[in-house]
Amino acid sequence: MMLLLLAAVPEWFSYSDPRRKIFVILTVFFLTAVFPIIGMALMKLQGLVKTFQMKEKKERIAPLIFSGVFYLWLYINIRQNPGIPPALIYFVLGSVISLFLALFINNFSKVSLHTIGIGGLLTGVFLFTFFIGYGSLGISFPLLNKTFIITSEMTLIFCTLVAGLVGTARLYSRAHQEDEIYGGYLTGILSQLIAFLIVY
Repeated sequence: MMLLLLAAVPEWFSYSDPRRKIFVILTVFFLTAVFPIIGMALMKLQGLVKTFQMKEKKERIAPLIFSGVFYLWLYINIRQNPGIPPALIYFVLGSVISLFLALFINNFSKVSLHTIGIGGLLTGVFLFTFFIGYGSLGISFPLLNKTFIITSEMTLIFCTLVAGLVGTARLYSRAHQEDEIYGGYLTGILSQLIAFLIVY
């Protein structure tokens, strides 16, 4: 979502000091990706999780809490920041909600975390496309001397296809039952809708 916002509406991230833009990007990247991955690696070394696939429900508890804390920390730091676009704020809040909902649902079902994530992304892109809008964006390939124009609808169709592929892959690999896949999509979708209503 961060990459889409940077490409579609770069003016939202045009600060007087260019270092601030780099700081925002790195903050989002480290708190949502790097630190949770490091935490997972440390949990595996400590034996809190047996594998990165987290096949058992009890293995998911610590990683979900750990990731949720970093996402919550990110949200707390950006929610009152006038230099951060509301579209990023609602998406991060939706991610926080989905992580803690996943932690709660994990007590009853091994809901698919993959479909929670991709369902949330798809909903975030949908809300951004139809309620905020950006039209189209150009992606340049200097080696080919070409620029490809990608409309907001094309982005949404691509995300829908990826969401379908993720759910299909999880079913095909027998990692989840159908209800766990659909539950994941539903959790991701509802989390983003709730966050959108709160922020906007």
